[in-house]
Amino acid sequence: MVGEGPRARTRRILVSCLVLALAAAGILQARRLIFGERSVLIHVRWAPETGAVTRSEREAAYALTGGNPLGGRTWGYYLADTSRENLRALVQDSAIEVTDAVDRTGSRFETDAPRGPYARGPDWLAEALNGLVVLFATLAVLALTTAILGWLWLPARLRSPHATLSSLFADPRRAGPALAGTAARWVSPASASAGGHRLVAAVFVTGCALRVILSFVNQQANDDHMWIIRTIAFEDRVPGLKDDWQGYQPKLYHWTVAWLLRLTPPWIPESGDIQIRIANLVNCAAAIALLLVARSWLRRSSLPTATVLMTFGLLVLNPRLVGIGSQATNDMFVILFGTLSLFWGVRFFDAMSWRALFGMSGFAALAVLSKGNGLVVLLAHACVFAAVLVRRTSHTAWPRVRLATAALLFVGVVISSAAAFGPYLDNYRDAGSPFAQNMKAPPLPHFFEETTAYRPGIRSVASGIMTFRLGDMLREPSLVNRTLHDLDDPTNYAASGYPLHQTSLWSQLYGRLHFVHFDGWPPTWRSDSAIVRWIGRAALVLGLAPTAVLLIGLVREGRRSLVVLAGRAPSVPAAGALLLTVAAFGSLGFSIVYALTMRDFGIMKTIYLFPCILGFAWCFAQGCEWLRARTAPARPAMPAWFTGNVIALCAVYFLDIVALIAGLLRA
Repeated sequence: MVGEGPRARTRRILVSCLVLALAAAGILQARRLIFGERSVLIHVRWAPETGAVTRSEREAAYALTGGNPLGGRTWGYYLADTSRENLRALVQDSAIEVTDAVDRTGSRFETDAPRGPYARGPDWLAEALNGLVVLFATLAVLALTTAILGWLWLPARLRSPHATLSSLFADPRRAGPALAGTAARWVSPASASAGGHRLVAAVFVTGCALRVILSFVNQQANDDHMWIIRTIAFEDRVPGLKDDWQGYQPKLYHWTVAWLLRLTPPWIPESGDIQIRIANLVNCAAAIALLLVARSWLRRSSLPTATVLMTFGLLVLNPRLVGIGSQATNDMFVILFGTLSLFWGVRFFDAMSWRALFGMSGFAALAVLSKGNGLVVLLAHACVFAAVLVRRTSHTAWPRVRLATAALLFVGVVISSAAAFGPYLDNYRDAGSPFAQNMKAPPLPHFFEETTAYRPGIRSVASGIMTFRLGDMLREPSLVNRTLHDLDDPTNYAASGYPLHQTSLWSQLYGRLHFVHFDGWPPTWRSDSAIVRWIGRAALVLGLAPTAVLLIGLVREGRRSLVVLAGRAPSVPAAGALLLTVAAFGSLGFSIVYALTMRDFGIMKTIYLFPCILGFAWCFAQGCEWLRARTAPARPAMPAWFTGNVIALCAVYFLDIVALIAGLLRA
């Protein structure tokens, strides 16, 4: 309001917070009264001495409905009462031997436990109301945070976004134009025209909307991390290497979500659906933060507007990045913190400041505490430190003593944080390696002779690392998730139904990068629709030109880096660019080594490349600059065919995610 003081504005924001919280509570209670709760399908094996009368009494006492005998003493039921008290009583009853979908502590269901219908009414309407509950609760928390920040001192760069959020909650009718203007300034390159501002803002908002919607409708993840989160949140213990399949992982993400679940208001139900949505939204927030980091890095670059727009568009709409930012896994945390470390690392090596050093050190430590492949970021920084210490930079830099001190400080902060707060020492004590995991490594592959592992993957170095099976991907644009134990002849891949691209590392990375349905995993993400498969084929074809430009940039930047690292250059001309290039090649090297070590197609993932995504963005931009110069040397301009190819690829990316959301809603 015009002339409104800070206190009056804060009171209006707090009133908005209260209204939003009451709306969330009211919608939740209405949904409970109208629709009830979703039942859960469980299998119960009764004790031998349990008779029909006792079984009927227990069914009534524990709300076990729709009994279906499955053979022997095992019955299938829909459990209507999903309260924690009922679960504990169920698993502790001496008349019941086994309940397959319920933890023996009675504190949780398995993440993939099949859900039954709501007690009353259409399920889609009940799920829509649940989405509104989470939306209003999130807005209430955001309003409260905005009010609290209004009492604190804010840096100049945060005052404009804070003023926009304050207007959103204090006077929503006038907040629209201010919010749009702030979004355009924050996501657009500094040199873009007015049309470029609007285009980048539209792409950014579209990418954010896709991530938020997918976070609400998705209930599964590539790996089950919810068991660890619930164990930390409700059992006050931290699972280790031998406690769970994912127990070897660093647990920064798990601790964050567990802390939020502990703070969940009492009017939010304890059902797994809500907990998974909260975990998804944490990653969604990290994914949006990643886009803002990429925007900030692009704004600071001297790249032409067209290159910036194409790079940012491919980052925002990439279906694999959208998908991983909407799942309850720890991947997005390591991607975000690795990217932030590289962002501050570029600023440090180009301008040498203590602030940048602390930024890259702190975020590198958080990356290592999020997932083990965050160590690639540490190694990339260490390589550039070594190069700069030996040959200096071409601009005025710190003395060698101060630079060596900075290098030791950086390595010390990251290593000590990993040792003190990560699982690496525990893994070393339990399994003899700080990087131990529960999947045992098979024998290393031969160079030419093909041998089999648990599932199709690297059969030999030649067939796994030196092939790119585009034709096979176009024929079958998805994976087959089966074990070799399901096959009559595990060595006969052609007869087994496995597509050959599952044995090629570069085919796997390419397919997973451009098509979110390529994995066919988690199960609800798989689609056999002919339309979706043709969307995948279109993405695989349209992705060839941008991938080729990326490879050209990698080769050119890699050659420059080799000249520096091999000592042929008297100084390091651009240490920030060297850091990004080394990080990109480091992540590629990690993927190759990991694939050769584990040999399973499930290991060949693009998520291991994403913590160094700024490096790939830099190489792609340099490839675009090479293409512009080659096409029109006199007046460099991006070729129209390449611009059209990138626009078409972004459109196919969008359709891919929309198809995924539609499939999850149907499921």
